[in-house]
Amino acid sequence: MSCLRVKVCVCQLSPSFSTLSQNEEWMNLKALVKEEKPDLILLNELPFGEWKGFYPNPTREGVEEMLKAHEEGFSTLVKELECPAILSTRPNGTFENLVNEAFIWTKVFLFSIYLFSYLFD
Repeated sequence: MSCLRVKVCVCQLSPSFSTLSQNEEWMNLKALVKEEKPDLILLNELPFGEWKGFYPNPTREGVEEMLKAHEEGFSTLVKELECPAILSTRPNGTFENLVNEAFIWTKVFLFSIYLFSYLFD
């Protein structure tokens, strides 16, 4: 019998986390990943800000801001972190059809695992 060892880095990032500035939290994450060399990084749900899709009153601007923050954040993560895979969730879609998408990203592909839809009244 053989055993595959996988090193996992589990991170609970703050709601104000950003990769766009050289803040302490981002610098600490980069240093940790460089030192520990995990095979997988598991990030909290929507790591680049709050869900703005349904409370208290969703706005098109709020949703677009949320989508942009996550797109830019994950783009920077995959460029700057040396890790084979990242698992998390991100907002995806449009104001009218917004979902919270669980995914796994690797250097080869982005694979959607689960979509959770929110319905407006």
